[in-house]
Amino acid sequence: MLETPREDAKAESLEQTRKDLRKQRKTSTNQKRYTITIIALLCVVWSGLFFLGLYSAYQFKQETQTHLNQLQHNLDEAKQVNEEKITQLTTQFSQLQDNLASISKSLATADETLSHNAQVRESLNQKIAQLDQQLTKLQKALEQLKKDALITPHS
Repeated sequence: MLETPREDAKAESLEQTRKDLRKQRKTSTNQKRYTITIIALLCVVWSGLFFLGLYSAYQFKQETQTHLNQLQHNLDEAKQVNEEKITQLTTQFSQLQDNLASISKSLATADETLSHNAQVRESLNQKIAQLDQQLTKLQKALEQLKKDALITPHS
């Protein structure tokens, strides 16, 4: 089979077209691979960032929880110390109330004693005054008797 120059040109043209199509397919396939690679890389980077964000959030939550637990522990200790102080102060307050009641009773007793002593003193003063009056009367009576006795022996 002998081919004519026209057929030869057609064959070459057809061959060139096939080569161009293969080249286009290869370029198209390379572009698809490049696009898929870029998309896959973006998905990997995005997933990495997403999981890094989740991990960071988890770590932040753990640190915050640890901090809160420490604060709660400190508050519990402070509360216990304050409760002990309140108990001590309550006991001291109760003792002070007892002491005040005792002092109040002592003052009342002392007041009664002083009142009673004042009454006794006044009563004694009245008795002394009465005895002074009686003494004065007796002295007058004695003087009268002495006078009478002096008068009587001479008569």
